[in-house]
Amino acid sequence: MRAERVIVVPDLHGSNAWKKIAEREVESDLVVFLGDYCDSYHKSDEEILSNLREIIEFKRLSGDRVVLLMGNHDMQYMFPDDIRFACSGRRHSMLESLREVFTANRNLFKLAEFASVGGDPWVFSHAGFT
Repeated sequence: MRAERVIVVPDLHGSNAWKKIAEREVESDLVVFLGDYCDSYHKSDEEILSNLREIIEFKRLSGDRVVLLMGNHDMQYMFPDDIRFACSGRRHSMLESLREVFTANRNLFKLAEFASVGGDPWVFSHAGFT
């Protein structure tokens, strides 16, 4: 994708702060969520799940202008039995519901996004590559 104005939304961890970004989406060419939609020591299970569902709906309504990347706190729900993905703050109470949401919407999430920003190549990821 070619973009001049990019909004980057990092590590929400259940916060609804992204809603202010959604209001400004019309001013941007690209909105990239860097992942970590889950796991908060301050937000309830319901808040985390509601925010994740609303972000997914925002992506569905916005199409390619919104990119959802996976973070390490999200991967542990996609692959709950793989100890390599276990993170601090893991919500055992939400394991099944978050796995279902991520699995049902797997096609909307990426590990990285390659974009042309102002004519220069950019790579967006949650925390690098291994």
